[in-house]
Amino acid sequence: MKILVNDVAASYGGAMEVLKDFYYFIANDAECKKHQWILLLSDSYLEDMLNIHVVSMPEVKKNWIHRLLFDIRTIKKIAEENQVDCVISLQNILGFGLKQKCCVYIHQSIPFQTQKKFSFFKKTERIFAVYQYLIGFLIKQSAKKADVVAVQTNWMKKAVSQMTPCAPDKIVVVDFDMDNGSVQVESTSQFVDGRVFFYPAFQSIYKNQMLIDQACCELERRGINNIKVKLTTQDTYISKLIEPIGRISRDEVETMYRKSVLIFPSYIETIGLPLKEAASCGAIILAADCEYAHETLDNYNNVYYFDPFNAMQLADLMHKVVLHKIVLQPSNYTAKHNNGWSVMIERILNLDL
Repeated sequence: MKILVNDVAASYGGAMEVLKDFYYFIANDAECKKHQWILLLSDSYLEDMLNIHVVSMPEVKKNWIHRLLFDIRTIKKIAEENQVDCVISLQNILGFGLKQKCCVYIHQSIPFQTQKKFSFFKKTERIFAVYQYLIGFLIKQSAKKADVVAVQTNWMKKAVSQMTPCAPDKIVVVDFDMDNGSVQVESTSQFVDGRVFFYPAFQSIYKNQMLIDQACCELERRGINNIKVKLTTQDTYISKLIEPIGRISRDEVETMYRKSVLIFPSYIETIGLPLKEAASCGAIILAADCEYAHETLDNYNNVYYFDPFNAMQLADLMHKVVLHKIVLQPSNYTAKHNNGWSVMIERILNLDL
């Protein structure tokens, strides 16, 4: 079978981790080696293998017009010229006019979450409203059209089946594999510093850095001034307890997991990868009381939840850490992995072409 994989949107962050995870799987899996794979990317992020041909298309990311033309016309043309049997999209949306069997991997949770309704009338929310309603419509249409739909979590499977005409038995759950470049499992509780808090995330409304700022201001009001909260942004905050450190390397992120307390106030995530990574390092975690977090950390005993819209609750938990009322407990956390790529590929290979 010849399979075309479209992931021109991936360039960094979680999307790139998903792409690499998929690439390593098809490069090493015995069954996948029997088939031909064509990967469409926006740059030369990966190398050709015996069964994998990587096509770099940097022009796709020049502007939104090039991207739109790619989705409307180019992807269909490439699929036809290469006489592929199946098209896999790892970027939430299928191209237009595809006649082949299709699989879509949905990892954009904004259209499926119910925590927040974004407004087109608020400048700071407009782009998220576009994702929630306009791009969300395209994602849901792709789920309806696809022969196989892949998601990262069970809560997403439930949400997609409820918000689209997609039957639950057409949806497979693909867990993120921690072994291909992410933090490795090793409890190092002796290095945790209860005076250092950490949150690795880009600046965004739903990533909710503002709640941390409000909680820190409350701690200052209580006379707590001997802690540091390190955020991987370069923004300015009200509280003097916050130290914006900008983007850091994977090694530096791992070091921070091992010696600090993770705060994760984001109220929109598919899986919340830092939660899984920090748990694998044996860290204390203060997490948003959301469905994704409970699923990711359902067998972890060092997590404490707070309302992601209540800064006082977060401040109370941080205060308890500082006073050693919250201390690290021995953990035997094991990151769950169901070999979901294998399940997804098996579904694809068994499609009636």
